[in-house]
Amino acid sequence: MISTILIIIGSIYLLFSIFVYFMSNSNLVPKKKRQNYTIGFGAELRRTPSIIDPKLSLAYWVADQGGDKSVILLHGFTRTSKRLEVRAEIYWDMGYNLYFVDNLGHGYSSNLLYPSGYRYGIEIAALIEKEGIDQPVLHGLSMGAIAASILTQTRPELVRALVAEALPIDFKNLYGQFLGYIHIPAALFPWIEWVSRKFNWKQFDKLGVTEEDYRPWEVECPFLLIHSDADRLFDYRDHFIPISKRVQNNPNFKAWLAQDSGHTRMMNHPEYRNRVEEFLSGVSDDLT
Repeated sequence: MISTILIIIGSIYLLFSIFVYFMSNSNLVPKKKRQNYTIGFGAELRRTPSIIDPKLSLAYWVADQGGDKSVILLHGFTRTSKRLEVRAEIYWDMGYNLYFVDNLGHGYSSNLLYPSGYRYGIEIAALIEKEGIDQPVLHGLSMGAIAASILTQTRPELVRALVAEALPIDFKNLYGQFLGYIHIPAALFPWIEWVSRKFNWKQFDKLGVTEEDYRPWEVECPFLLIHSDADRLFDYRDHFIPISKRVQNNPNFKAWLAQDSGHTRMMNHPEYRNRVEEFLSGVSDDLT
């Protein structure tokens, strides 16, 4: 009797472990729910082969006003470019051309079992060169902020300015934080960090990047860091404050901690638009 109960409990734990592993590393199930959407601004949906694997295609939307300023908007994990539409209104009203890019494994882009911010950034760099986008502003949320940050650090000549929302300072205890965010006790799965890094993170060896390459405090272009004091995924005391303190050589760095906004929900704060517009006005002044 006891052995039967133990087998049942073990089987349940195994199945739930598989679910948690893929929930923490992959987006294939949520992707099907969020892959059909439209973007306003008269945006055109385009596709381009992945720079890393040409069998895959990267989907992106373009809304061109014919001006000389552009922004590339990068979404978070499990989301799509649709999540950035409200933020894009600020740029559109200021005369920016808009580029929305779905990461691989998200939205209209090809399926990818293990998407990442690192690969997202590499794909964006290739897209900038393919489209001939002249030093765009990069605006990213969470995973998109990681992508924008790593691109700005490794290819600074491609980027005019960086707006990063819910940006982590590093990836220590990343999975524990994510499980807590989705209300699953991380203590039940102490192995997930090791297993994920052992198998999923091997992709970074082929990309030519390492965790040591990720140093957001070394960004030198105009940089607006936005976070929420109510972020349950990346606690501002562990991420926002340390990044802000470590930015030493960037006179164009600005930081704003929004109150009671939640993870990537800062655009709902009444001060959000003014904060972003003020930052972009400074960037525009530098161009004149």
